[in-house]
Amino acid sequence: WPLARLLETLWDAQGDHKALAEMASLTVLAPAWRDPARRRLVSGEIEASTARLVTPTVGGDDPAG
Repeated sequence: WPLARLLETLWDAQGDHKALAEMASLTVLAPAWRDPARRRLVSGEIEASTARLVTPTVGGDDPAG
């Protein structure tokens, strides 16, 4: 699978169970790539990405003021 297809499956076509199942079965992928697809198939939910996307500030100060 090309990287673009992996990213599309995880982030754009999140409800495509067939693509998630195919991705989860790709043994050439590292577990870090397969596991999110497996979790979504089992739970039917998409994990929150806030913790991954929001970087804490040093000392807890809010740079926005």
